[in-house]
Amino acid sequence: MDEMENARTAMSIGEFARRVALSVSALRFYDECGLLRPAAVEASTGYRFYDESQIGVAELVRDLRQLRLPVARVRELLELPADARHQAVERQVEALTAELAAALEAARVLHRRIDLLEGDMTITVNGAELADGLRHAIAAAGTDDERPALKAVLIEAKNGSVRLVATDSFRLTIRDLVNQAGVGDSLRTLVDASRLSEAVEWIAEQDSVELKANGALVLRAAGSERSLPTVAGPYPEYEG
Repeated sequence: MDEMENARTAMSIGEFARRVALSVSALRFYDECGLLRPAAVEASTGYRFYDESQIGVAELVRDLRQLRLPVARVRELLELPADARHQAVERQVEALTAELAAALEAARVLHRRIDLLEGDMTITVNGAELADGLRHAIAAAGTDDERPALKAVLIEAKNGSVRLVATDSFRLTIRDLVNQAGVGDSLRTLVDASRLSEAVEWIAEQDSVELKANGALVLRAAGSERSLPTVAGPYPEYEG
């Protein structure tokens, strides 16, 4: 049987592409770069034909490329024993895992920047620390109905911490919760101390709580959510 007859009994590039889940253009590219040559090429038409025995190699090439290995590296691996291929796969997975971790961190920062631009900041706080800080702040808040801002607790992002401030104009409590996730400098809201007091025990039971101030203080944890209305009005310049 001559070369022409072998070509006619082999699979066309389209059929082979369907068998190995690769595009026709990918197969052409792999042929041109010497990674996966067809079993035969019809001289008069240039049509490529593939053999059944090439399916395994094509699938290996496909899967290695899905791991974002460059063509040159895949070509090298095809010449190496199985142990070397396994090691290469593990190293690539480790590299991709590190890239994913970096991408997730970049996404977290981007989400925070988007929220900053929209004035909609989300901060994640340790539940037990937040509850303990709120208890101290609530105890120092005022009770004068004519001064509603002093009946509230100021919650703000400050120098990389979440700061809780309360004063009745005679005593002052400031508690900084450091090393919290997503802290910038845009969160600043006043929440009535009595409403916070109602939520303290729930907060204490959570591993972590998301704080978002957007018209109200929204607390999210473990699939549940609480919304506390904010208090309008200026707050005393407590740092002075």
